[in-house]
Amino acid sequence: MRLITALLILIGTHAFAQQDTVYPAGCYMSIEELQTKAPTKHCRLQVSTKKGGTFLGFEANDYTLSSADKCFSKKDIRDMFAYSDGNVLYLNGAKHDLQGAYVQIVMRGKNYMAFLGARSTGEAFATMLMGSGSVENSEAGKRYLYALDMKTGKSYYADEDYMSKMLTAYPDLKAQYDKETNKGADETLLKYLNLCNQAK
Repeated sequence: MRLITALLILIGTHAFAQQDTVYPAGCYMSIEELQTKAPTKHCRLQVSTKKGGTFLGFEANDYTLSSADKCFSKKDIRDMFAYSDGNVLYLNGAKHDLQGAYVQIVMRGKNYMAFLGARSTGEAFATMLMGSGSVENSEAGKRYLYALDMKTGKSYYADEDYMSKMLTAYPDLKAQYDKETNKGADETLLKYLNLCNQAK
């Protein structure tokens, strides 16, 4: 249910997208290239929605990339930070401890982006140690909301604790967020990530 709610909200966030969040088609090897919108190579890759495998009983992320014309090697695709087809932006989950394969960026902004990803490797280990096979199976297909910090290139699990800490840099928004009745809801978290992108 959480995933369905998130997807419905995320679809609506495209209304917030501005021209400065358009990324030229190509292969981005670092956060710096993403920041400057200057891909290493302007290759066109094939995107498949085939699942990216499993890890400790948990599904990995949702997209795999390949180069039919050998413009980009398999190793380069594994090492790539992000890929844009000129419209959709994909982030390499392996660069963010998210069990490999790629995720689709669903909210873009100058300060933060948002995406849905599988359990991180650390979370998968913790769940395995604390739970049973039935716990793993119940978690296997779930996707979780993450925020990508565009200044550092690091991704974080987006929850109430993360948002409270992150908003200390935005005192007015922090005061507004503290009054919210459902601080951990995806729609609330996305609302404030978007507000942070609009902040000067």
